[in-house]
Amino acid sequence: MEIIAISNQLADFSVDRPCLKQTVKAIIVTQDGQRILGSNAINNDVDVCPRVVENMPTGEGYHLCKDVCNQNEHAEVTALQNAKAAGVDVQGATLYITGHTYFCDNCQNEMRKAGIKEAVCLDSDIKHSF
Repeated sequence: MEIIAISNQLADFSVDRPCLKQTVKAIIVTQDGQRILGSNAINNDVDVCPRVVENMPTGEGYHLCKDVCNQNEHAEVTALQNAKAAGVDVQGATLYITGHTYFCDNCQNEMRKAGIKEAVCLDSDIKHSF
């Protein structure tokens, strides 16, 4: 079953310098079966997530991810950037994430602009068609 294989590939995907609060992994599956991965890794050495210190719920305080942890992008956008860098056409592709329960507005907009057909959150019942 395709979803099981995708889930297994995401589970096996090792993230260098993962987000301390919530490691999110994304995979784009193109129409011809290519798979491109991305994650929300951090670039600064931190001992504790600033959003946890501030007791911020999911969806709030993303500015701290950039300002303190130097996280460049969410997993979805990183996967899109990796696809572009590899010269992979994502028109009509499906993007899957794990480690989160929804897609933020910015990520939805980026997926729409890139031509992603569908986005599926494997940790919830959230699915978007574009």
